[in-house]
Amino acid sequence: FLQIYWDESMSLKKLKFLFSFSGFLSALYFSIPIWMVFLMTKQHFSLETAIRLSMLEWVIIAIFEVWSGSWSDRFGRRKIFALWWIFQMIATIIYIFGQWLPIFIISAIVAGIGGAMMSGNVEAIVHDNLAKLSEESQFSTLQSQSYMWLFIWRTFGAISWWYLFVINPTFPYI
Repeated sequence: FLQIYWDESMSLKKLKFLFSFSGFLSALYFSIPIWMVFLMTKQHFSLETAIRLSMLEWVIIAIFEVWSGSWSDRFGRRKIFALWWIFQMIATIIYIFGQWLPIFIISAIVAGIGGAMMSGNVEAIVHDNLAKLSEESQFSTLQSQSYMWLFIWRTFGAISWWYLFVINPTFPYI
């Protein structure tokens, strides 16, 4: 799968797949409600603490948004996109095995930096390759199709994650 991200030039078919599949993956990673319940039931945090951890991640995303664009321009969009996966895995593992609030704060920071790396990267990869194919006019069509399916994938992701959570709070992350 990652070979798609390292191809120097992509066909229109691969670009459609990239947009759709990345939307599918991001929709399945519908974790905020699950993390809230996980932190309150398994870790016995208050709702306020759980929300603050989630908000910390979003603040970190906002802070690193510009930096991640700079990193993408400097090191390559595909490499930064791959780093997003690594950061998300590290943050998830820390969340699953964490026991103390400072560990969860570190995880929120790692997830926030990773989230900033993801933001806009897929769209930039698709747009850059459409420009190489002289098909830039296809960008808005691809983007609207991808976002149309995102709602369906998010519904599927929320239902499946909740079902796994009901069985065992750590199942959605194993």
